[in-house]
Amino acid sequence: MKHLLRRGLYTLLVVVLAAAAASAGVLAWRALYPPPVRGGAGSRPPAAPALQVGERRPDFTLPDTAGVPRAVSEFDGKLLIVNFWATWCPPCLEEIPAFVRLQQDYAAHGVQFLGVALDRAEAARAFIAEHAVNYPSVYGEHEAIALSKAYGNRIGGLPFTVVVGRDGRVLRMHQGVFEEADLRAVLDAQL
Repeated sequence: MKHLLRRGLYTLLVVVLAAAAASAGVLAWRALYPPPVRGGAGSRPPAAPALQVGERRPDFTLPDTAGVPRAVSEFDGKLLIVNFWATWCPPCLEEIPAFVRLQQDYAAHGVQFLGVALDRAEAARAFIAEHAVNYPSVYGEHEAIALSKAYGNRIGGLPFTVVVGRDGRVLRMHQGVFEEADLRAVLDAQL
């Protein structure tokens, strides 16, 4: 009888210790990985702070349409116009001919356009060749979308253009088609 009582106590002790270990594990897991805050329908976690005018542009490296990695830092010291676009975006395609003209007109003044295609390499390469785009364009699908957000594109719409000063600080952000006359005025003010 004593033997059975002792065995029952050991079993009870093992069960209690196992329950305590499991509880400690759950508490540790919740401390390391807290559950998302529940809100009303459509609630989202707080967004990361968006890039603001006056802040330094984020660094990045993406492949150009020939597959060569291009870093944004290679354009340091120039007035840089970073344009996020896609071949499937009609407003993007509407403004690119103006960007080609502006690149030609302002290149001698240290102005550099840089396209960031939220697209596949083949599609971007074909468009650039067909339309004689005279400035570099890099591409990426998910990476370019994340980069667009890092550059301040809060709504994720295209086209989205960022004007970066020679010191690497953001001068202007523009959502939607950047009209040629408006962009000329911005560039002229910086020369």
